[in-house]
Amino acid sequence: MIFAWYPSARKALLWNVEEKKQTFKIVRDNQMLRTVTVDGLDVALVQDL
Repeated sequence: MIFAWYPSARKALLWNVEEKKQTFKIVRDNQMLRTVTVDGLDVALVQDL
């Protein structure tokens, strides 16, 4: 997984580099912000972080 966070835009980009679907947890300051499922070899844009 490749994770790129854009704090000023309050967004993050997750890129699942595996061929199978995976679920990722986004955590900041020990607080879970979001759970995101991304299909294999796909990307997801997460907003309002």
